[in-house]
Amino acid sequence: MSGGSGFQRAVESTQNLESAYRSGKQALNTAAKTAVDHTGVALTGSIDLDDALATTHPNDPRWDYGIAHVVDENSREFVTWIELHPATPGETKSVVGKHDWLRSWLEADGRALRQFPCCSVWIATKGIGIPKNSPERRRLALKGILGPCKHFRLRGSESS
Repeated sequence: MSGGSGFQRAVESTQNLESAYRSGKQALNTAAKTAVDHTGVALTGSIDLDDALATTHPNDPRWDYGIAHVVDENSREFVTWIELHPATPGETKSVVGKHDWLRSWLEADGRALRQFPCCSVWIATKGIGIPKNSPERRRLALKGILGPCKHFRLRGSESS
């Protein structure tokens, strides 16, 4: 385990994630890298959670990515959990299931990552077919899932 950020240490100390840490947005696929704007925000690293846990949780509805960034002058880190998924009303149940899985995984195997304040974001892989005032959007909001959106801007201390 290296010195690195708190996020890096937490990832490297988590079973099945020991080698999943990447600097910056390197763990994200091209679509996720393009969809996440980090202008003016210092990234501390990322993980491809889906890929890292594919062998140990092959049939689970795994969440896709985690990306950490500094949120204030004290170098406190914040983790944004990102799910890339088609944004149709019928897919809401699937994304909620993945979010429930993420929360359960963080409570059990991912305990070292629970120390960070976080949010969960659904990034649409194509168009967004879920109306703003729909029951699906309300369900997502009640679960604490932001989106679906086409782009997401990470926020630092300037907008906190």
